[in-house]
Amino acid sequence: MSGFRALVLGLSSVVFLVVAFHVVLYRSAYTSSGFAFRESSKTLDRITILEERLSLLQESVTALKAEKAASIEIAAATVGEQPQAVRLAPSSTEDADCSLSGSCREAVPIHAEPSGSPEKKCELLFHMIWTTTDRMDDRHFRSIESVFFHHPYACLDLYLQMGKVEKDKRHDELRSLGYTLRLMDIEKELPLLFEGTALEKWYADSETKGWREGKNWFSHWTDAFRIAVLYKKGGVYIDCDVILMNPFTAVRNALAPQAGEGTQKKGDLNGAILVFDKGHEFLSHCIKEFANTYKPEVWAYNGPELLSRVLARVWRGQIDLKHDRVVLLPMSRFYPVWWNEMKIMYHITTEQTKEWHEEQWLRWAATCLGFHFNGHFTMKETVEEHTFMDRLFHYFCVLCTGNPKAPHEQGHT
Repeated sequence: MSGFRALVLGLSSVVFLVVAFHVVLYRSAYTSSGFAFRESSKTLDRITILEERLSLLQESVTALKAEKAASIEIAAATVGEQPQAVRLAPSSTEDADCSLSGSCREAVPIHAEPSGSPEKKCELLFHMIWTTTDRMDDRHFRSIESVFFHHPYACLDLYLQMGKVEKDKRHDELRSLGYTLRLMDIEKELPLLFEGTALEKWYADSETKGWREGKNWFSHWTDAFRIAVLYKKGGVYIDCDVILMNPFTAVRNALAPQAGEGTQKKGDLNGAILVFDKGHEFLSHCIKEFANTYKPEVWAYNGPELLSRVLARVWRGQIDLKHDRVVLLPMSRFYPVWWNEMKIMYHITTEQTKEWHEEQWLRWAATCLGFHFNGHFTMKETVEEHTFMDRLFHYFCVLCTGNPKAPHEQGHT
């Protein structure tokens, strides 16, 4: 590392300690008072500002340390059935089917290297569900690839309607590289996941009461699945239109808000990305809330709004803070772009220039954990060259095949 960067890192560390001290001081003074919830908004604002500065300093120090570590060449090799410990993007645009100028590798900011080890295979478990009988298109398949890009030794359970979905050779290709992708039959697994919970009776009633014929059934089915699978197994749940941009190894018991979608209110928590321990108390409350207050005619009531209701009721007064067992991440970590503005990420315009897209890419690749591209609303958008989405779909891949730039007719959330 150059002398200048070493100086910056040293100064950042000093400032980091000073700001951290002030955050602890203000937070301690705030929480120790018997009148904590009657403190002035001015004090709260100062605490928030200090915490934001601390967060930015942490990210800066981490980025500088990563840059220093990246100066050492890491040899990536495949041994037997083990996947590559470090998966770098192809060094040329031809190899990656990538339209970026220069190499894909040069266009991407330094971020944390892939995590895990062969000794701890499947220590991190991911869950995804694909409810339609259509073959997964190239854009959504990138979501699967992004999991293994960052976590070569993780296990990914993909829940499908087995026997109804066309066989996908890409599944075998991933396995041949040593990645652990397990295909799970939705029809067989759902009753087991719901068994012994309040969702068991709800699922039985869904057939007798005709709920399965409703227009929102598949969305509600997924809403119930995500909280049940994490409650029974723990790990990370992601929608099929989420691309991981950084490793999830340091994230536990976390979720984040996203701007409103449909009937969803601005700031409601979103379930497209959920990280929870097995048997977590928050999930238990969500399961009971789902079964006891189910509204088949309301799309968001049993999903985003449910998560928000439970957190606000069970941990009232702490919805903007870190709870000892639930972490609310900033919107930018999972959902940096509002759903109704997502289309601008696909196109070069007068306002969203090539340079603008480059700036978004450099910023979010360094700070965003997962990017929810809202496939239902963007399925007919063509990905233009040099856009943020062009980079997103072409970098975090391990097979790097297909054509995610082309629009597709079948949407999926």
